[in-house]
Amino acid sequence: MRIELLRPHVLLIAAVCIIAVLVSRDRGLPSIAILAVCAVCAVSDLQTGYIFDAAIAPAAAMFALLCIFGGNIEFYGAGAAVGGGIPLLLFIATRGSGIGFGDVKLGCCIGVLGAAAAMQVIEAAFIAGGAVALVLLARHGRGARRMEIPFAPFLFAGVVYNALMSRGSL
Repeated sequence: MRIELLRPHVLLIAAVCIIAVLVSRDRGLPSIAILAVCAVCAVSDLQTGYIFDAAIAPAAAMFALLCIFGGNIEFYGAGAAVGGGIPLLLFIATRGSGIGFGDVKLGCCIGVLGAAAAMQVIEAAFIAGGAVALVLLARHGRGARRMEIPFAPFLFAGVVYNALMSRGSL
């Protein structure tokens, strides 16, 4: 499947990310950009089961620009390590059957919020995803073990939770 880079949602994400980099010296606008990226990825994951690179690329570019020009590479590097590292461990442990690599890349992009925020997002996402999995197991029994549960919506919920808890990120 070929993804067009000129689709409206991709252009919107790119515009928000560029504005976030150009205007922001604090972490408020990057938070809004990550929220927009996660929203698009959540919808994409729910509809197709995939998180497309065309949606993540603007956020990754924003992340790279913040690392280069933001002057705090340790902050962003630690965020990427936490945000992407935990899903990556699960990806490796399950050989890609437990979580997709798009979730890993989205987790890295969430790292723009910093290591502590990325950890809070990942924790909230796994707790919410686990709760849904338990409900599915209770409802469908062993048949639920073969069901695929998109993870990006839970990452989006985690970013919203983080924004609400930190008051001032958004």
